Amino acid sequence: MENAKDITGDDAYDIMFAMMHFQNVHNELRKDFLSIYNITVATAIESELHSPLIRSCIKELFTLIEADVYLYNQYNPYADFKETDSILDKFKKTFKHHGKEFNKIETVIAFNSKWFKHVKNIKILRDRITHPKGKSFIQVSLDDLKLTFIVYDAYTNFVNEIMTGTALSVKLPIDILFNR
Repeated sequence: MENAKDITGDDAYDIMFAMMHFQNVHNELRKDFLSIYNITVATAIESELHSPLIRSCIKELFTLIEADVYLYNQYNPYADFKETDSILDKFKKTFKHHGKEFNKIETVIAFNSKWFKHVKNIKILRDRITHPKGKSFIQVSLDDLKLTFIVYDAYTNFVNEIMTGTALSVKLPIDILFNR
C-alpha cells in the first residue's frame, strides 16, 4: 500500500492507540470550534458578547491546531521534535514529515503554498489577543471571524485529506504465530 507506514509489532499498540487518540481529540475540538463559531454567528453584531466570542473562535482554532501537531508527533514524530519549538515551525515540520511518510507530500505542499500565510496571520492575531499590551490588542472584527472560519475550513479539509487512505503496516516476527 503506497500510503502505509511500516511499524514493528513492539510499537504497534502504542502507535495505533496514539492515532486513535489523535482522531478523538481532533474531532472533539472541531466540534468545540464549530459550536463557538455558530454561537458567534448567531449573536447579533451589536451584542456585547460578539467580540469575546470572536476572540474565543480565534483561540479555539489554535487549540485545535496545537493539539493536532502535538498528537501527530506522539505517533509519527519528525526527527528532533521538541515541544519547545515554535508552533509554526512544528506545524511545517510535522505535516511535511507526515506527508513524506504517508505519500501525501503534494497535498502538504499545496496546503502550505495557499494557506500557511493565513495560518500565520491567525497565529499573530491569537498571540495579540492572548497577550494584550493594551485595549487595541483585543479588538477584533467580523473580517477576523471570516478569516478564522476560512482557515478552519481549509485546515480541517487538509487534515481529512492527508489522513484519508493512510494506514499502518505491522510487521510481526514469524515466531509470534507459534508462541501462544
